[in-house]
Order: sequence, then C-alpha cells, then structure tokens
Amino acid sequence: MSIRKFAIHTVLILAGLAIILWPRFEKKLDPVKADSARQATLRFLHMVDQDQFADSWSMSAHLLREKIPQDKWAGKLKLHRAQCGKFLEREETEINYATEASGEQKGEFFTLNFAADYERCPEVTETVTVMLEEDGQWRVGGFFVK
Repeated sequence: MSIRKFAIHTVLILAGLAIILWPRFEKKLDPVKADSARQATLRFLHMVDQDQFADSWSMSAHLLREKIPQDKWAGKLKLHRAQCGKFLEREETEINYATEASGEQKGEFFTLNFAADYERCPEVTETVTVMLEEDGQWRVGGFFVK
C-alpha cells in the first residue's frame, strides 16, 4: 500500500473513531455539577420523606411551580404517601446529564434514579430531575415514583 493510501486510511479511521467516541466524552458528567445536583435532590427528598410537601414545592424549580399549583403538588404527594406508607430507604442507581428536557426545554439537567422502599410499596423507582436555574442553584423540576 502506498504512503498516500495509508495516510488517507489513517485519517478516515481516526475520523470514524472521533465520530463514535466524541458523544461519549461530551456526555461525561462534571463531578462538581453532579454533586451539587445530587445534594439538591437529597435535600428535596428529605423534605418529602418528612411529609413537608408544601415546602418541597416551594424549593422546587420555577418551571415546576409554574405548571403545578402548590396544593395540587402536595395533594399528589399525600396520596402517594397514603398508598405506599412511610418511606424506608433508597439507593441511587443512576445519574444522567442532558442539555434539554422534553425536547423543548433547554438548559442543564440531571436525572437521578433511586431504588426505594416504602412500607406498602417495596422496590419502587424514584426519578428526580433537577435543573440549573438562572441564579446558579439546582432545583427539582420533576419527581416521579413508579
């Protein structure tokens, strides 16, 4: 093989590797941001665990407060608590970073999944999405239990 063909093949191979590997490096979690988002999530979950539902709404992201009134938020969490009983334990199972949510909301988001146990609902998955707001604080934009 001539040197020219070798050079062309080398460039093509390197370009192909870059195309394949670049997204993996691009989505690498920033440990400082991930830790800040995790701490905000844990503060929020602690409030929910202590039945401080209205307070959890107050500390949530502007987007969530805009879409769901405080009384409706608290009502849904009370219903969940009535169905599942007291919170027992949780363990983080996954954390993911994204720069958009729901295909239209741009920004910085972390989604954290937890394996959780409640008195009458063992082995549920809690999913918490936190978003970076304009004031530089991470706040909960979504909380789902299934």
